[in-house]
Amino acid sequence: MSPADHGFTAELFASLPIPAALSAMPTENAQLQFPDHIYSVADFGAAADGIQDDTVVIQKALDYCADEGGGTVIIPEGAFRSGPLFIKSHTRLELCRNSTLLMINDESRFLKSEAGKGKKDWHAFLNIENADQIAIVGEGTIDGQGAAFWERWRAEVCRHKDKSSTNRPRLVVIENTENVLVNGITLANSPSFHLVMRNSRNIDINAIQIIAPAHSPNTDGINLLNCRKAGITNCIISTGDDHIAIKASGAAKRSTAASSDIQISGCVFLNGRGLSFGNETMGGIRNITACDNSFFNSMYGIRIKTSRGKGGEVSKLVFKKTVMKDVKTCFVFSGYYCAISKSPKVVDSTILEGGFILGDQLYPGQDDPEQVFDAATTPNIHDITIEDCECTGNTINAGFIIGLPEKHIKNIAFKQVSMESEKSFLIRNAMVSTSGLEIFARTGEQIHIQKNGSINKL
Repeated sequence: MSPADHGFTAELFASLPIPAALSAMPTENAQLQFPDHIYSVADFGAAADGIQDDTVVIQKALDYCADEGGGTVIIPEGAFRSGPLFIKSHTRLELCRNSTLLMINDESRFLKSEAGKGKKDWHAFLNIENADQIAIVGEGTIDGQGAAFWERWRAEVCRHKDKSSTNRPRLVVIENTENVLVNGITLANSPSFHLVMRNSRNIDINAIQIIAPAHSPNTDGINLLNCRKAGITNCIISTGDDHIAIKASGAAKRSTAASSDIQISGCVFLNGRGLSFGNETMGGIRNITACDNSFFNSMYGIRIKTSRGKGGEVSKLVFKKTVMKDVKTCFVFSGYYCAISKSPKVVDSTILEGGFILGDQLYPGQDDPEQVFDAATTPNIHDITIEDCECTGNTINAGFIIGLPEKHIKNIAFKQVSMESEKSFLIRNAMVSTSGLEIFARTGEQIHIQKNGSINKL
Protein backbone atom coordinates (compact mmCIF):
# COMPACT_ATOMS: atom_id res chain seq x y z
CA MET A 1 0.00 0.00 0.00
CA SER A 2 1.24 3.47 -0.85
CA PRO A 3 -0.13 7.03 -0.96
CA ALA A 4 -0.82 6.38 -4.65
CA ASP A 5 -3.57 4.01 -3.51
CA HIS A 6 -5.37 6.94 -1.89
CA GLY A 7 -5.65 9.42 -4.72
CA PHE A 8 -2.01 10.24 -5.47
CA THR A 9 -0.89 9.03 -8.88
CA ALA A 10 2.47 7.36 -9.25
CA GLU A 11 3.64 10.32 -11.35
CA LEU A 12 2.62 12.86 -8.73
CA PHE A 13 4.08 10.86 -5.87
CA ALA A 14 7.35 10.41 -7.75
CA SER A 15 7.54 14.17 -8.29
CA LEU A 16 7.33 15.02 -4.60
CA PRO A 17 10.61 15.85 -2.82
CA ILE A 18 10.48 12.79 -0.58
CA PRO A 19 13.47 12.73 1.78
CA ALA A 20 16.08 10.20 0.74
CA ALA A 21 15.94 8.63 4.19
CA LEU A 22 12.46 7.33 3.46
CA SER A 23 13.74 4.96 0.80
CA ALA A 24 16.60 3.70 2.94
CA MET A 25 16.47 0.55 5.00
CA PRO A 26 15.20 1.29 8.49
CA THR A 27 17.85 1.55 11.17
CA GLU A 28 17.54 0.47 14.77
CA ASN A 29 17.88 2.74 17.80
CA ALA A 30 21.15 1.94 19.51
CA GLN A 31 19.73 3.04 22.87
CA LEU A 32 17.31 0.14 22.88
CA GLN A 33 18.70 -3.23 23.90
CA PHE A 34 16.74 -6.46 23.54
CA PRO A 35 17.71 -10.04 24.41
CA ASP A 36 18.75 -12.21 21.47
CA HIS A 37 15.69 -14.47 21.77
CA ILE A 38 13.70 -14.66 18.52
CA TYR A 39 10.19 -16.09 18.30
CA SER A 40 8.19 -16.38 15.08
CA VAL A 41 4.41 -16.47 15.38
CA ALA A 42 4.51 -19.14 12.66
CA ASP A 43 6.17 -21.47 15.16
CA PHE A 44 3.24 -20.96 17.51
CA GLY A 45 0.77 -22.02 14.82
CA ALA A 46 -0.37 -18.81 13.13
CA ALA A 47 -2.29 -19.54 9.93
CA ALA A 48 -1.26 -16.35 8.09
CA ASP A 49 -3.96 -16.88 5.48
CA GLY A 50 -5.99 -13.71 6.03
CA ILE A 51 -9.02 -15.86 6.86
CA GLN A 52 -8.55 -17.59 10.18
CA ASP A 53 -8.30 -15.81 13.54
CA ASP A 54 -4.67 -15.73 14.69
CA THR A 55 -5.24 -13.72 17.89
CA VAL A 56 -4.56 -16.51 20.37
CA VAL A 57 -1.32 -17.72 18.81
CA ILE A 58 0.10 -14.22 18.27
CA GLN A 59 -0.68 -13.28 21.87
CA LYS A 60 0.86 -16.56 23.02
CA ALA A 61 4.10 -15.66 21.22
CA LEU A 62 4.11 -12.15 22.73
CA ASP A 63 3.49 -13.49 26.23
CA TYR A 64 6.12 -16.20 25.91
CA CYS A 65 8.65 -13.60 24.78
CA ALA A 66 7.90 -11.42 27.81
CA ASP A 67 8.01 -14.37 30.21
CA GLU A 68 11.47 -15.28 28.91
CA GLY A 69 12.77 -11.77 29.65
CA GLY A 70 12.13 -10.20 26.27
CA GLY A 71 13.38 -10.48 22.71
CA THR A 72 11.99 -10.27 19.19
CA VAL A 73 8.63 -11.54 17.99
CA ILE A 74 8.59 -12.01 14.22
CA ILE A 75 5.51 -11.52 12.04
CA PRO A 76 6.60 -13.30 8.85
CA GLU A 77 5.23 -12.86 5.35
CA GLY A 78 1.48 -13.36 5.19
CA ALA A 79 -1.81 -11.88 6.38
CA PHE A 80 -2.65 -12.35 10.06
CA ARG A 81 -6.20 -11.55 11.25
CA SER A 82 -6.38 -10.67 14.90
CA GLY A 83 -8.33 -9.08 17.70
CA PRO A 84 -6.64 -6.82 20.28
CA LEU A 85 -3.04 -7.66 21.14
CA PHE A 86 -1.05 -6.71 24.27
CA ILE A 87 2.70 -6.12 24.25
CA LYS A 88 4.89 -6.03 27.36
CA SER A 89 8.30 -4.59 28.26
CA HIS A 90 11.50 -5.55 26.45
CA THR A 91 9.63 -6.71 23.35
CA ARG A 92 10.69 -5.97 19.82
CA LEU A 93 7.88 -6.69 17.34
CA GLU A 94 9.23 -7.06 13.80
CA LEU A 95 6.91 -7.11 10.81
CA CYS A 96 8.72 -8.62 7.83
CA ARG A 97 8.28 -7.40 4.28
CA ASN A 98 4.91 -8.49 2.81
CA SER A 99 3.48 -9.17 6.26
CA THR A 100 0.20 -7.63 7.38
CA LEU A 101 -1.55 -7.60 10.72
CA LEU A 102 -5.26 -7.26 9.94
CA MET A 103 -7.58 -5.90 12.61
CA ILE A 104 -10.74 -8.01 12.86
CA ASN A 105 -13.86 -5.96 12.21
CA ASP A 106 -15.81 -6.98 15.31
CA GLU A 107 -16.68 -4.24 17.80
CA SER A 108 -17.36 -6.73 20.58
CA ARG A 109 -13.74 -7.90 20.51
CA PHE A 110 -12.44 -4.41 21.27
CA LEU A 111 -15.06 -3.07 23.66
CA LYS A 112 -13.80 -2.83 27.26
CA SER A 113 -16.91 -1.28 28.77
CA GLU A 114 -19.83 1.02 28.19
CA ALA A 115 -18.85 4.40 29.65
CA GLY A 116 -22.40 5.77 29.62
CA LYS A 117 -24.22 8.35 27.50
CA GLY A 118 -23.37 6.41 24.36
CA LYS A 119 -19.62 6.50 25.04
CA LYS A 120 -17.55 3.35 24.97
CA ASP A 121 -14.17 2.39 26.35
CA TRP A 122 -12.07 0.56 23.76
CA HIS A 123 -9.02 -1.60 23.52
CA ALA A 124 -6.73 -0.60 20.68
CA PHE A 125 -5.52 -3.13 18.13
CA LEU A 126 -2.00 -3.01 19.63
CA ASN A 127 -1.92 -2.11 23.34
CA ILE A 128 1.20 -1.19 25.31
CA GLU A 129 0.94 0.16 28.86
CA ASN A 130 3.32 0.70 31.80
CA ALA A 131 6.24 -0.65 29.80
CA ASP A 132 9.90 0.02 29.06
CA GLN A 133 12.03 -0.86 26.02
CA ILE A 134 9.50 -1.32 23.22
CA ALA A 135 10.08 -1.47 19.45
CA ILE A 136 7.67 -1.95 16.55
CA VAL A 137 9.80 -2.19 13.43
CA GLY A 138 10.11 -3.67 9.97
CA GLU A 139 8.68 -3.30 6.49
CA GLY A 140 5.24 -4.78 7.09
CA THR A 141 1.81 -3.23 7.59
CA ILE A 142 -0.66 -2.91 10.45
CA ASP A 143 -4.07 -2.47 8.81
CA GLY A 144 -7.08 -1.41 10.87
CA GLN A 145 -9.59 -2.25 8.13
CA GLY A 146 -11.56 0.73 9.38
CA ALA A 147 -14.10 1.17 6.57
CA ALA A 148 -16.92 -0.61 8.42
CA PHE A 149 -16.27 1.47 11.55
CA TRP A 150 -16.32 4.66 9.45
CA GLU A 151 -19.69 3.71 7.99
CA ARG A 152 -21.13 3.17 11.48
CA TRP A 153 -19.83 6.63 12.43
CA ARG A 154 -21.51 8.19 9.40
CA ALA A 155 -24.80 6.54 10.34
CA GLU A 156 -24.49 7.95 13.88
CA VAL A 157 -23.79 11.42 12.49
CA CYS A 158 -26.90 11.24 10.35
CA ARG A 159 -28.95 10.31 13.42
CA HIS A 160 -27.45 12.72 15.95
CA LYS A 161 -25.85 15.47 13.82
CA ASP A 162 -22.63 15.27 15.84
CA LYS A 163 -19.39 14.84 13.89
CA SER A 164 -17.04 15.27 16.86
CA SER A 165 -17.16 11.74 18.24
CA THR A 166 -14.15 9.44 17.86
CA ASN A 167 -16.01 6.62 19.59
CA ARG A 168 -14.10 3.84 17.86
CA PRO A 169 -10.95 1.79 18.56
CA ARG A 170 -7.48 3.21 17.92
CA LEU A 171 -4.88 1.26 15.97
CA VAL A 172 -1.81 1.47 18.26
CA VAL A 173 -1.90 2.96 21.77
CA ILE A 174 1.21 3.30 23.93
CA GLU A 175 0.73 4.62 27.48
CA ASN A 176 3.01 5.31 30.45
CA THR A 177 5.96 3.87 28.58
CA GLU A 178 9.61 4.86 28.22
CA ASN A 179 12.12 4.16 25.47
CA VAL A 180 10.03 3.46 22.41
CA LEU A 181 11.00 2.94 18.77
CA VAL A 182 8.50 2.78 15.90
CA ASN A 183 10.47 2.35 12.69
CA GLY A 184 9.87 1.54 9.04
CA ILE A 185 6.36 0.09 9.26
CA THR A 186 3.13 1.16 7.56
CA LEU A 187 0.01 1.95 9.58
CA ALA A 188 -3.18 2.00 7.53
CA ASN A 189 -6.94 2.48 7.72
CA SER A 190 -7.39 2.81 11.46
CA PRO A 191 -10.98 3.02 12.72
CA SER A 192 -9.87 6.32 14.31
CA PHE A 193 -6.41 7.56 15.43
CA HIS A 194 -3.48 5.53 14.10
CA LEU A 195 -0.62 5.94 16.60
CA VAL A 196 -1.43 7.35 20.04
CA MET A 197 1.16 7.90 22.74
CA ARG A 198 0.18 9.12 26.21
CA ASN A 199 2.32 10.03 29.23
CA SER A 200 5.42 8.57 27.61
CA ARG A 201 8.97 9.71 26.98
CA ASN A 202 12.13 8.93 25.02
CA ILE A 203 10.26 8.21 21.80
CA ASP A 204 11.69 7.70 18.32
CA ILE A 205 9.27 7.46 15.39
CA ASN A 206 11.17 7.13 12.13
CA ALA A 207 10.53 6.38 8.46
CA ILE A 208 6.98 5.12 8.85
CA GLN A 209 4.02 5.58 6.52
CA ILE A 210 0.53 6.30 7.83
CA ILE A 211 -2.15 6.03 5.17
CA ALA A 212 -5.93 6.35 5.18
CA PRO A 213 -8.39 7.84 2.68
CA ALA A 214 -8.93 11.60 2.79
CA HIS A 215 -12.60 11.04 3.66
CA SER A 216 -11.91 8.71 6.60
CA PRO A 217 -13.15 10.37 9.83
CA ASN A 218 -10.84 11.26 12.72
CA THR A 219 -7.98 9.15 11.39
CA ASP A 220 -5.17 11.23 12.93
CA GLY A 221 -1.71 10.01 12.05
CA ILE A 222 0.33 10.50 15.23
CA ASN A 223 -1.07 11.81 18.53
CA LEU A 224 1.32 12.69 21.34
CA LEU A 225 -0.47 13.49 24.61
CA ASN A 226 1.66 14.52 27.59
CA CYS A 227 4.83 13.18 25.98
CA ARG A 228 8.39 14.43 26.40
CA LYS A 229 11.63 13.87 24.52
CA ALA A 230 10.31 12.62 21.20
CA GLY A 231 11.56 12.62 17.63
CA ILE A 232 9.38 12.15 14.54
CA THR A 233 11.54 11.91 11.44
CA ASN A 234 11.28 11.01 7.76
CA CYS A 235 7.63 9.93 7.83
CA ILE A 236 4.92 10.07 5.14
CA ILE A 237 1.41 10.74 6.44
CA SER A 238 -1.80 10.94 4.40
CA THR A 239 -5.02 10.67 6.42
CA GLY A 240 -8.49 12.10 6.98
CA ASP A 241 -7.56 14.30 9.94
CA ASP A 242 -4.49 15.74 11.71
CA HIS A 243 -1.18 14.47 10.38
CA ILE A 244 0.39 14.98 13.80
CA ALA A 245 -1.42 16.30 16.87
CA ILE A 246 0.50 17.30 19.99
CA LYS A 247 -1.70 17.71 23.06
CA ALA A 248 -1.33 18.37 26.78
CA SER A 249 -3.99 17.67 29.37
CA GLY A 250 -4.09 18.49 33.07
CA ALA A 251 -3.18 21.71 34.84
CA ALA A 252 0.12 23.25 33.82
CA LYS A 253 2.97 23.66 36.29
CA ARG A 254 4.98 26.84 36.32
CA SER A 255 8.31 25.28 35.37
CA THR A 256 7.30 22.32 33.20
CA ALA A 257 5.08 21.46 30.27
CA ALA A 258 3.27 18.17 29.84
CA SER A 259 4.37 17.96 26.18
CA SER A 260 7.85 19.25 25.46
CA ASP A 261 11.20 18.68 23.79
CA ILE A 262 9.82 17.26 20.56
CA GLN A 263 11.50 17.41 17.15
CA ILE A 264 9.72 16.81 13.84
CA SER A 265 11.86 16.72 10.72
CA GLY A 266 12.04 15.44 7.17
CA CYS A 267 8.35 14.50 7.04
CA VAL A 268 5.98 14.65 4.08
CA PHE A 269 2.33 15.44 4.79
CA LEU A 270 -0.23 14.72 2.06
CA ASN A 271 -4.02 14.61 2.60
CA GLY A 272 -4.92 15.66 6.11
CA ARG A 273 -5.39 18.55 8.51
CA GLY A 274 -1.88 19.57 9.29
CA LEU A 275 0.74 19.65 12.00
CA SER A 276 -1.49 20.58 14.93
CA PHE A 277 -1.16 21.60 18.55
CA GLY A 278 -4.28 21.05 20.66
CA ASN A 279 -7.23 21.07 21.09
CA GLU A 280 -6.19 20.17 24.67
CA THR A 281 -3.30 22.41 25.80
CA MET A 282 -4.00 22.77 29.54
CA GLY A 283 -0.86 20.92 30.56
CA GLY A 284 1.38 23.15 28.46
CA ILE A 285 3.20 22.60 25.17
CA ARG A 286 6.75 23.91 24.90
CA ASN A 287 10.06 23.51 23.10
CA ILE A 288 8.92 22.04 19.79
CA THR A 289 11.10 22.26 16.68
CA ALA A 290 9.87 21.31 13.21
CA CYS A 291 12.37 21.49 10.33
CA ASP A 292 12.52 20.40 6.68
CA ASN A 293 8.89 19.30 6.48
CA SER A 294 6.69 19.43 3.35
CA PHE A 295 2.92 19.72 2.91
CA PHE A 296 1.09 18.82 -0.30
CA ASN A 297 -2.66 19.16 -0.87
CA SER A 298 -3.51 19.22 2.83
CA MET A 299 -6.41 21.16 4.35
CA TYR A 300 -4.12 22.94 6.81
CA GLY A 301 -0.41 23.40 7.20
CA ILE A 302 0.56 24.41 10.73
CA ARG A 303 -2.08 25.19 13.31
CA ILE A 304 -2.53 25.83 17.01
CA LYS A 305 -6.13 24.90 17.83
CA THR A 306 -7.16 25.49 21.40
CA SER A 307 -10.11 27.01 23.18
CA ARG A 308 -11.46 28.50 26.38
CA GLY A 309 -11.79 25.83 29.03
CA LYS A 310 -9.19 23.58 27.39
CA GLY A 311 -6.40 26.08 26.91
CA GLY A 312 -2.98 26.49 28.46
CA GLU A 313 0.45 27.80 27.54
CA VAL A 314 1.75 27.04 24.06
CA SER A 315 5.20 28.56 23.62
CA LYS A 316 8.67 28.23 22.18
CA LEU A 317 7.63 26.59 18.91
CA VAL A 318 9.99 26.92 15.95
CA PHE A 319 9.19 25.97 12.36
CA LYS A 320 12.06 26.12 9.84
CA LYS A 321 12.53 25.25 6.18
CA THR A 322 8.89 24.42 5.47
CA VAL A 323 7.41 23.87 2.01
CA MET A 324 3.66 24.03 1.38
CA LYS A 325 2.04 23.44 -1.99
CA ASP A 326 -1.72 23.48 -2.67
CA VAL A 327 -2.44 23.74 1.07
CA LYS A 328 -5.91 25.22 1.55
CA THR A 329 -5.03 27.22 4.70
CA CYS A 330 -1.37 27.55 5.58
CA PHE A 331 -1.44 28.81 9.18
CA VAL A 332 -4.04 28.92 11.94
CA PHE A 333 -3.00 30.08 15.43
CA SER A 334 -6.11 30.67 17.48
CA GLY A 335 -7.66 30.60 20.92
CA TYR A 336 -10.97 29.66 19.32
CA TYR A 337 -11.63 26.04 18.43
CA CYS A 338 -15.37 25.60 18.49
CA ALA A 339 -17.37 23.14 16.41
CA ILE A 340 -20.12 24.60 14.27
CA SER A 341 -23.29 24.86 16.34
CA LYS A 342 -26.16 22.52 15.61
CA SER A 343 -28.40 25.59 15.72
CA PRO A 344 -28.65 27.42 12.38
CA LYS A 345 -29.73 30.53 14.31
CA VAL A 346 -26.45 30.56 16.26
CA VAL A 347 -24.42 30.13 13.08
CA ASP A 348 -26.33 32.84 11.23
CA SER A 349 -26.06 35.23 14.17
CA THR A 350 -22.31 34.67 14.48
CA ILE A 351 -21.72 35.30 10.79
CA LEU A 352 -23.88 38.43 10.86
CA GLU A 353 -21.68 39.70 13.69
CA GLY A 354 -18.55 39.32 11.57
CA GLY A 355 -17.71 35.71 12.33
CA PHE A 356 -16.84 33.02 9.80
CA ILE A 357 -16.63 29.29 9.26
CA LEU A 358 -13.30 27.56 8.59
CA GLY A 359 -13.37 23.82 8.15
CA ASP A 360 -15.64 22.42 10.85
CA GLN A 361 -15.12 25.37 13.22
CA LEU A 362 -17.08 28.56 13.85
CA TYR A 363 -15.05 31.69 14.66
CA PRO A 364 -16.76 34.72 16.26
CA GLY A 365 -16.36 38.26 15.03
CA GLN A 366 -13.85 40.76 16.37
CA ASP A 367 -16.35 42.15 18.89
CA ASP A 368 -16.54 38.89 20.81
CA PRO A 369 -16.69 40.03 24.45
CA GLU A 370 -13.75 39.58 26.79
CA GLN A 371 -14.11 36.84 29.39
CA VAL A 372 -12.36 36.27 32.71
CA PHE A 373 -8.78 35.08 32.23
CA ASP A 374 -8.03 31.73 33.90
CA ALA A 375 -4.34 30.81 33.99
CA ALA A 376 -5.20 27.10 34.01
CA THR A 377 -7.65 26.98 31.12
CA THR A 378 -7.38 30.13 28.98
CA PRO A 379 -5.26 29.72 25.82
CA ASN A 380 -1.90 31.46 26.20
CA ILE A 381 -0.01 31.38 22.89
CA HIS A 382 3.32 33.16 22.57
CA ASP A 383 6.86 33.01 21.22
CA ILE A 384 6.35 31.20 17.93
CA THR A 385 8.84 31.50 15.05
CA ILE A 386 8.23 30.61 11.40
CA GLU A 387 11.41 30.87 9.35
CA ASP A 388 12.34 30.08 5.75
CA CYS A 389 8.91 28.98 4.55
CA GLU A 390 7.45 28.91 1.02
CA CYS A 391 3.73 28.46 0.30
CA THR A 392 2.66 28.15 -3.35
CA GLY A 393 -0.10 26.79 -5.54
CA ASN A 394 -3.82 26.54 -4.96
CA THR A 395 -3.97 28.12 -1.50
CA ILE A 396 -7.21 29.76 -0.36
CA ASN A 397 -6.20 31.36 2.95
CA ALA A 398 -2.72 32.56 3.82
CA GLY A 399 -3.62 32.24 7.45
CA PHE A 400 -5.34 33.38 10.63
CA ILE A 401 -3.78 34.54 13.88
CA ILE A 402 -6.71 35.17 16.21
CA GLY A 403 -6.17 35.59 19.92
CA LEU A 404 -8.79 36.02 22.59
CA PRO A 405 -9.76 39.50 23.80
CA GLU A 406 -8.77 38.49 27.34
CA LYS A 407 -5.41 36.97 26.26
CA HIS A 408 -3.73 38.18 23.11
CA ILE A 409 -1.29 36.07 21.10
CA LYS A 410 2.19 37.55 21.45
CA ASN A 411 5.63 37.37 19.92
CA ILE A 412 4.84 35.63 16.65
CA ALA A 413 7.73 36.07 14.22
CA PHE A 414 7.72 35.41 10.47
CA LYS A 415 11.21 35.46 8.95
CA GLN A 416 11.83 34.96 5.24
CA VAL A 417 8.36 33.66 4.48
CA SER A 418 6.77 33.81 1.01
CA MET A 419 3.10 32.99 0.46
CA GLU A 420 0.73 32.85 -2.51
CA SER A 421 -2.97 32.69 -1.71
CA GLU A 422 -6.45 33.66 -2.79
CA LYS A 423 -7.22 35.57 0.41
CA SER A 424 -5.22 37.65 2.87
CA PHE A 425 -3.63 36.91 6.23
CA LEU A 426 -5.96 37.90 9.09
CA ILE A 427 -4.55 39.13 12.41
CA ARG A 428 -6.71 39.87 15.47
CA ASN A 429 -5.84 40.18 19.16
CA ALA A 430 -2.28 39.31 18.23
CA MET A 431 1.18 40.85 17.99
CA VAL A 432 3.17 39.75 14.92
CA SER A 433 6.68 40.72 13.84
CA THR A 434 8.13 40.16 10.39
CA SER A 435 11.38 40.17 8.49
CA GLY A 436 11.17 39.24 4.83
CA LEU A 437 7.47 38.32 4.88
CA GLU A 438 5.89 38.42 1.41
CA ILE A 439 2.22 37.66 0.86
CA PHE A 440 0.78 37.65 -2.65
CA ALA A 441 -2.99 37.58 -2.14
CA ARG A 442 -4.97 37.44 -5.38
CA THR A 443 -7.98 39.25 -3.91
CA GLY A 444 -8.19 42.01 -1.33
CA GLU A 445 -5.43 43.28 0.90
CA GLN A 446 -2.34 41.26 1.70
CA ILE A 447 -2.72 41.45 5.47
CA HIS A 448 -6.05 42.19 7.14
CA ILE A 449 -5.62 43.73 10.59
CA GLN A 450 -8.62 43.50 12.91
CA LYS A 451 -9.18 44.61 16.51
CA ASN A 452 -6.05 44.63 18.69
CA GLY A 453 -3.95 43.23 15.86
CA SER A 454 -0.49 44.59 15.09
CA ILE A 455 2.32 43.81 12.70
CA ASN A 456 5.81 45.22 13.08
CA LYS A 457 9.14 44.91 11.29
CA LEU A 458 11.89 43.05 13.11
